[in-house]
Amino acid sequence: MEPTASSSDPKDSLANASPLTGEELVWRSRYGMLESHGYRLRQRYKPDWTPSWLKSKRPAPLHEDYPAHWNSEVIDAVRIADERRVFLKRVADDSSELRIHRFLSEKERLKDPWNHTAPLLDEFPEDDDPTMIYMVMPLLRPYDVPEFFSVEEVVDFMRQILEGIVFMHRSMVAHRDCSDLNIMMDADAMYPKGFHPKSGIMDSTGHRFAHPKHRRDIVPRVRYYFIDFGISSMFRPEDKERKVIGLEGQDTAVPELSLSRPYDPFLVDVFILGNLFKKMFIDKYDNVEFLRFLVEDMMQPSPLARCNSEEILKYFNDIIARQSPRFLRWRLKKKTYGRAERFFVDVDSISHEGVFLVKRVISSSTSSVVHFLQKRLRLDRKR
Repeated sequence: MEPTASSSDPKDSLANASPLTGEELVWRSRYGMLESHGYRLRQRYKPDWTPSWLKSKRPAPLHEDYPAHWNSEVIDAVRIADERRVFLKRVADDSSELRIHRFLSEKERLKDPWNHTAPLLDEFPEDDDPTMIYMVMPLLRPYDVPEFFSVEEVVDFMRQILEGIVFMHRSMVAHRDCSDLNIMMDADAMYPKGFHPKSGIMDSTGHRFAHPKHRRDIVPRVRYYFIDFGISSMFRPEDKERKVIGLEGQDTAVPELSLSRPYDPFLVDVFILGNLFKKMFIDKYDNVEFLRFLVEDMMQPSPLARCNSEEILKYFNDIIARQSPRFLRWRLKKKTYGRAERFFVDVDSISHEGVFLVKRVISSSTSSVVHFLQKRLRLDRKR
């Protein structure tokens, strides 16, 4: 029997406490088993846990072990061998989700730079029920937290996501739910002091606010990933009929979804991503209007009028190639901004452009000096 939410522990009823939820009690019961497999849950789930704020002057929410969790199938953890933060997901061993994730995480496929599947780092069966498997993936963040800052950040996101869906479709996998909650990012480089897995605005200590860098200032760039293949479909090369039925998924606006009439799931992916781009960018910012026609093509009501993912990616790259680098470096302008806010955005963008040009001149000059010295050294050696 699984633990219940009720508890006789007096600590759980303290006025200033954050008692364990029913789902957390389940994870507490798994703490030792997971540790034996090399994964450690946060302090909050240790069987002998005592809330740290009971002996602290700081407010309870400003403690690492305060934030609660409400899911008994997924949770963050640490890989003991190297202290890497990871994400655990419990699935059935015969699930299509596990089969598809294994397929997309095969060694050769992971070498493809267009593979934006959250990599499957490890898997192991549950001790008490071997029919349940724990999938281990990197700990990721929602792709839009923090918000996008510049046009080039939006462009980079869209390019990665379109390349990722093209890779999946070439592999004959249709995601079918590639919307808001199933796109994440590896943001470790944005957070030099880390981030709390349950309180995204705090650093890893849980009692200081995190101060992330902008995506455009990170080298290499932030990488985005697809997760959750729970309703995805995978086909074989010999499958002539690559259609499905079903109403599942976050995006209920897809016009062809049906329980009785088969539809093309690959074109559904195109519509879903188009709708995501529309809601997140086209409807929100003024200076990404140049992408509107692309998004409208992705959201054609008739699937037969929709381009496939490869055609959409080519169209996207053609559009971006016509934009000036300076325009792409500009800060995003929200449609809700007034005149003063727009003026501030322009001033800030001009300042950033000046800094960018100065850095480029310095970098170019440094490279020229290094090249000259290397050439002079070679001549001296010949003498």
